[in-house]
Amino acid sequence: MSSLDNLRTRLTYQGGIAQEDRMDQDKLRSLKKALLYSYQAQTAVLEDGREFKCLINHDKLKEDYDDKIISIPYEDVCLNGGDEKFIDWDPEDLRKINMKVGDTFT
Repeated sequence: MSSLDNLRTRLTYQGGIAQEDRMDQDKLRSLKKALLYSYQAQTAVLEDGREFKCLINHDKLKEDYDDKIISIPYEDVCLNGGDEKFIDWDPEDLRKINMKVGDTFT
């Protein structure tokens, strides 16, 4: 394997050849780690009953202290599997969250 092939393999593993792809992958990786280890990590129950991990932070840009900012991945493992409870989940079973502005959750 030549040095260029080795470098291409390493870049692909880190998220892609393009720098922007690697940056996006790194942001997603750090969000997923924060969902596991941060004290601000919560479980959001969407209107359709699905549950996903998210981060809820205070909005420090406004004077209203009740405003919060939610950080949630665009796709993740559903914690309750929708209608049925699910005990043994596969990390490859990612589902689109499809959360948009104005959606309510608990």
